[in-house]
Amino acid sequence: MTELFTSVGYDNVFRPGWILHNIAEGGSCLAVMLKTKDKDLKSSALSAAIGAIISGVSEPALYGINLRLRTPIFGVVAGGLVGGAVAGFMGAKAFSMGYSSILGVVIFENTMMAIVAGVIAAFLVSFLATFVLYNGKTVND
Repeated sequence: MTELFTSVGYDNVFRPGWILHNIAEGGSCLAVMLKTKDKDLKSSALSAAIGAIISGVSEPALYGINLRLRTPIFGVVAGGLVGGAVAGFMGAKAFSMGYSSILGVVIFENTMMAIVAGVIAAFLVSFLATFVLYNGKTVND
């Protein structure tokens, strides 16, 4: 990634991908939170979603919710794919290092609308795909 900054002056691969992945993880966790009836899973999914979206820490969402329940990971993949396509086609470019969360959109300077469109697409697609695919059951059900 630092090679991209030094050679071309921006990053149009890694930083957008990391941000969109974290947003998709959070959207998927929010869908799990709304669909499940298990109170412990609800609170875990909400805290994992907040962690992924606001702070950029996606491990609790990935390993604690989405991979463990299996079907939500398909929503994450779909959201990342669509969000990445939107941001890529619109030309999202990060011009400095920064957070891999919703707070990191400011590093995209002139192309901020491209990453915002990608973030919206990643969130909506991952949320809707998980909401449709996830049956509300926990691993033990």
